[in-house]
Amino acid sequence: MDNTRLCEQRKETLHALQECSSEENLWNCIVAYQDYPFYTSTGLPFRYTLKIGRNGEYTKEPVKTKFGYHIILKVDEKEKEKLKDVKEDIKTKLTAKKMEDDNSIYYKSLIKYRESKKLTWKDDDLKKQYNAYMDKLIENSKKSS
Repeated sequence: MDNTRLCEQRKETLHALQECSSEENLWNCIVAYQDYPFYTSTGLPFRYTLKIGRNGEYTKEPVKTKFGYHIILKVDEKEKEKLKDVKEDIKTKLTAKKMEDDNSIYYKSLIKYRESKKLTWKDDDLKKQYNAYMDKLIENSKKSS
């Protein structure tokens, strides 16, 4: 569509909305002004584009966020799985991700577990050897990441 026709269409939809503030006229105006170069109150450039997805339904009311008002397009809705069915899978994935991000997490967890069970050393030499060993394991695991 050429710019002159697009400009006319925008004016017509805005005029129709001013004449009769119906939902249909609002949507026609919103669609007509997509990709129009607006400016925010702070002077930043702003544009929006509407995309119709599978459901093709927009929110009936604008949604207010800290960035202003928005119209949301519902693209798709999937049936949610029950937490009890996916809980173990989530735990496994989160654990794998955590261990991938920090190879020393396994050794740190052992130390925390020992502390949580209030296991203490009666032999100071053995305690020093254990702490040195765990520190070395943690240091080596960090180097291999």
